[in-house]
Amino acid sequence: MTSMREERLQERVAEIRPKLAKAREIAEKAEAEVRDLTADEKAIYDPIVSKAREVADAVKAHRHDQEVFAFAKELSDNVTSGLGGR
Repeated sequence: MTSMREERLQERVAEIRPKLAKAREIAEKAEAEVRDLTADEKAIYDPIVSKAREVADAVKAHRHDQEVFAFAKELSDNVTSGLGGR
């Protein structure tokens, strides 16, 4: 079952994906031309990359939380079942 948090994260990933493609295109063009980004390119590129980092950090935090929750559940199950495994 997908949580509301997971759904929102999926939406955020879907929103940023095409913008990241644009940022990559800008960076690859500058790299191919062996130059720095122009001011106009940076004005497009920087906010996209910043937003993408925010989304990536949110996804990373969610994955970490899921691992912690799974560990806590396993620990609880082990404690409540006792030494006999019942």
